Amino acid sequence: MKGIEKGLHNLLVRCAGIDSQNKVLIVHEEEKYGFCDLNAVAEAKSYCDKLGADTEVIEIPFIPEAPEISPSIRRQMEEADIVVFFARLVDQMRFRDFPNCSKTIMNYASTTSRLESNFGCANYEEYCNLKFHLDGVFSKAEEIRVTCQRGTDFAGPGDRMMGKEGDVSIIRYPMLVFSPISAIGFSGKIAIPGFLVGTSTNFYPNYLLELEETLFVVFEGERLVRFEGKASDVDRANAHLDFVSERYGLDRNRVFSWHAGIHPGNIYHENARINPMVWCSSCFGNPRLLHFHTCGNEPPGEISWNVLDPTISVDGVEIWTEGKFNPHTVPGATTILDRSPDIKELMDHPEREIGLNL
Repeated sequence: MKGIEKGLHNLLVRCAGIDSQNKVLIVHEEEKYGFCDLNAVAEAKSYCDKLGADTEVIEIPFIPEAPEISPSIRRQMEEADIVVFFARLVDQMRFRDFPNCSKTIMNYASTTSRLESNFGCANYEEYCNLKFHLDGVFSKAEEIRVTCQRGTDFAGPGDRMMGKEGDVSIIRYPMLVFSPISAIGFSGKIAIPGFLVGTSTNFYPNYLLELEETLFVVFEGERLVRFEGKASDVDRANAHLDFVSERYGLDRNRVFSWHAGIHPGNIYHENARINPMVWCSSCFGNPRLLHFHTCGNEPPGEISWNVLDPTISVDGVEIWTEGKFNPHTVPGATTILDRSPDIKELMDHPEREIGLNL
């Protein structure tokens, strides 16, 4: 099995569990926006046909703000056994009035190149096992500390995993992040590397807000205390939070939770600033990125605070070192790597290209 077929098997069999008994709906947005390509959609339909599934493909519009699902599409989704999305609608509505589907997969490997890459082909089930063991480490920790070379330094307790409150019931493919950790009990400083960006819920003016220098965020628990840094950057950041919170009626200073990427195959070749609305939906799963969910009382909020190349220590043990995930520090992970040479190769030689030249 080579190339895209390996990725499709990973997505449609290992993750979705599709067989001849299933009614499958593949949902994609327009190719012109850059999140998916129609060749990948067609290949997925063909693979489902080979599995004997009753498969239909539909295109939905990309709606930047306040997206809705039409009654006819909602009915199609609810009548399907499995719905596979090559569209960002899942991210936009994952904590809202989403249709009651039997099984919904949000596919981030939504282009041909991503499906046939290490990102799309690394064993999905083993990545789920890896996430399970990693969640266990964080949930049992007495202290978690995060630093970075730009000046990030915050810490807090373990046993603050958000569970269903902060995560999604929709299935992510590939498995990209560990479960969100509540900001309750955490405090310190975050070094934001030159930009603020949204959370893929709504796409609004100045979705990626450029800053001239590193912006420092001082927070305590679930509250933003202040920004520090160049005066013009501080002013721009405060004005941006005012704008976004007023536009959507949100608590501007709420800090909800944080987590980091676990998939070093999750790369991004273009400059993030060319299409930040696709970048933020495509690259957050790389271990070089840790992000906070902020600005709003419900996850994931509207503004993401990104930390680049974090070092994450749990009770003094570096689980991350400057953006490199160290799975050998996680009990149970070595067994996964021993039986999954593709994942071990990724961990030993992680991809570093994430669209940011900082």
